[in-house]
Formats: sequence, structure tokens, C-alpha cells
Amino acid sequence: MKETQLSVLIDKYLSGSCTPEEARVIEGWYDALQPEQRNFFDGQEKAINASAERSLRAIREKLQMGDDSYTAQISQIRPVRRQWQWLAAACILVLISVGGMLLMKRNAAEHYVVLSAATGQIKGFQLPDGTRVLLNAGSQLKYCADYNEKKRRVWLDGEAFFDVKHDKQKPFDVEAGDFKTHVLGTAFAVSAYPGALVKTVTVTRGKVQVSNTKKVLGLLLPDRSLEYTENTGITRLRGVDAGKMVSWTAGKLAFIDMPMQDIAIHLQRWYGVKFIFNDQHLKNTRFTASFNGNIPLQELLLIMSEVSHVNYRYDAKNRIVTCL
Repeated sequence: MKETQLSVLIDKYLSGSCTPEEARVIEGWYDALQPEQRNFFDGQEKAINASAERSLRAIREKLQMGDDSYTAQISQIRPVRRQWQWLAAACILVLISVGGMLLMKRNAAEHYVVLSAATGQIKGFQLPDGTRVLLNAGSQLKYCADYNEKKRRVWLDGEAFFDVKHDKQKPFDVEAGDFKTHVLGTAFAVSAYPGALVKTVTVTRGKVQVSNTKKVLGLLLPDRSLEYTENTGITRLRGVDAGKMVSWTAGKLAFIDMPMQDIAIHLQRWYGVKFIFNDQHLKNTRFTASFNGNIPLQELLLIMSEVSHVNYRYDAKNRIVTCL
């Protein structure tokens, strides 16, 4: 219903000139209001009636004292319902306008900006607040369209390095499932690929707080890393060479004490292949190595086989690597 139509119906309803059908429309509209909206209207009517009653008492007192100049004012004050009618119509228009603005604001907040890096690609971005982000291969980052208005929050699917613009009033939060990293201004990396056994946060500058939905998992300073195993809830804090841990930002394939399942996920995102484990126990086997990002996959698999004693079979046609 348009605002003008609603205002006309309210006018007729309050004056007693509306039809039964129009009365049902207005009463249905009023019943549908939220409690706080009803209280607002009712409160305004009571305030007007109370004010009018005070004015009438004052005029009666003047009349009793013989002051005829107030006689004409009675007719101006008596139609309190008429004043309420116009106030109600005005309030309706205000509520409709405010509701529209709130809806527009909510819709803006529900729109996301999505950043991504394709398979075999590392891509850099700058967020609206000046924070710089590097996304590793096959990773995605998203944030609300109203980012940095009141808060700075991003959602990560994959691996990213953040150089966060300092803002004491608006902390920076990275969420990856129930894994959350909270900072003011620092440089750090988060690895949280879907399906990985562990999620890690490594700090190169500043201080970072890491938590899940239940508790704080740890506070990290530079050259410290937190590793969180989601299915067991085990957290491991350790000192690291942060430069090596984030050497992927320079185009390297770096695996530092990483489970084979997580290495497979990284290689899938880099080379666009699929890994299959015939022996499920291999998924938990940890491996440390670093390769140039341009190394051919088959050469990398040969080196890993020699070092880890794990055999691989590569189906180039279907791009499937089977760990035997």
C-alpha cells in the first residue's frame, strides 16, 4: 500500500467515516506493527491528549476568572484526535522512510566483494582500508560491501598473506570456518584450505590472536606459528622461520613439517591435479621440502618419492596422482 493511500485511510478511520472493509485494512496494518512501533504511536497519542487536557484546564480556570479571551481557544484544542491523526500519518511516513533506509543498508551489508587466485597463480590485492593481501593458488577471499565502515572482517577459503593497515578503532578479523585471527595492524599468513588436516597462522610482524568458536587458541609474536588440528582440537605453538613459512609469497612451494594430505591439497591448487591415497595412513605422514614454483609436477613427485619413500603414479591424461 502506498504512503498516500495509508494516510487517507487513517484519516477516514480516525474521523469515523471509513467503510467496514477500510477499517479492517487499518486494523490489520496496526496489528502487524512490531511492539516497539505500536508503543511509539500509542505513546505519542497519550502525550498529545495529556498536553491538550492541561491546556483545557488552564482555559477553564481563566474562564472562571472572567477572562473571555480564551473562549475561542477551546474549539481549537478539543479535536485532539484530529491532531493525533496528522501525527500518525507523519509518523507512518517517517517509519516507512527509515525502514527503507535500513533495508538498503542491510542489503548493502549482505553484498560481498569476492577476490580469488586461479590454479597455479598467486595474486595480490589491496582492500579499501589499505590492507594488502596476497592469495595463494586456488584461494578465495570475500568481504562485505560496507567493509571498513564500522569493522574490518574478511572470510578466507585457502591461503593468504595479510599486511594489515593499523587501525586501533577497527580490529582486522580473518575467519576460516570456526578458525578466527584477530589483529590491529600486523603482517601474518593464514593457511586454511578446505579438507586440510591442519590450519596454520604464522606471524612476520606485530601480534596476532587466534581463536575458534569456543576459546582463544593462542597469542602469536613474530616468528611464531600456531597449528590447529580441527578434528582433534589439538593446538601446537612453535617457533619458526617466518620467512620460510611464507616463502610461497615469492612463488615457492614450501612445505614445513606438513602432513601429506595438506601437501596434496596445495599441489592440487597449484598444478590443477587430483590426489588419491591408496594408503590412508600416508595422509598423516609429515614432510619438509621447498621447490621453485615452476618445477614440473613429475620432477617434484620424483624428488618427494626419493626423500619420503612414498611411490606415486601419475595419470597425465586424467591429471590424477595416486599415492601408493
